[in-house]
Amino acid sequence: MDAPPALDTKSPESKTYDLTLSSGPKRFVWRIANRGVTLGCGTISWTYDGTAETKELDDIAAVNLQSVGSWQNAVQQCSIAFNDGTKLVVSDAAAHGLPTKAQSAIYRDFVRGLHAALRAQASDGVRYSAGYGEARYRFVFVFSALLGLLLVAVPAGLFFWTLTCTPTPIQCDELFCTPARECPGATSVLAVLGFSAVFLWPLWRMVKANAPRTYSPEALPEDLLR
Repeated sequence: MDAPPALDTKSPESKTYDLTLSSGPKRFVWRIANRGVTLGCGTISWTYDGTAETKELDDIAAVNLQSVGSWQNAVQQCSIAFNDGTKLVVSDAAAHGLPTKAQSAIYRDFVRGLHAALRAQASDGVRYSAGYGEARYRFVFVFSALLGLLLVAVPAGLFFWTLTCTPTPIQCDELFCTPARECPGATSVLAVLGFSAVFLWPLWRMVKANAPRTYSPEALPEDLLR
């Protein structure tokens, strides 16, 4: 099969999205230098480490949407796998690695534009998936449940204990002294419980959004496009 023609990014039929991207083996970088992906007439193109790539949309084998990184400020990413083994990952992270409102808006436009282009191509062979793989999701779910048990159940138990706890002064007899029993304040325990709930809510929302599933290009998983 002949290589697809080079994409003219100035063509009215193409649109370039200023998004960070990666392709090839994962590696640690202090600053993401590779950015810019273009959807053209039946093609997608990008430049990675100085090497320009152009692929036919018909060569896309799979698309996966998921969120990664810190659950307080998750990065949304779209992974595109091609039939020849090439993989392109586009995200809403800025150059410093964290998402911004501006980048997230561009990312949503790109994801919707990509799926609209694939629908127009009638690319029936593409597998659309959302969320993590089964093994990773089970690990994250169990970790989140244990963390929730620690940060919510324990303060909740302490709160109910404060309702029945009776402080006693130190008591001494001829042989030894019984230490005083102090009860934690209910207000303090409630503050800890409230902080834990606020801390864990983004994690639970991220875990829920990344439950492994398939979707159709006509109905995108909106919880992964925030």
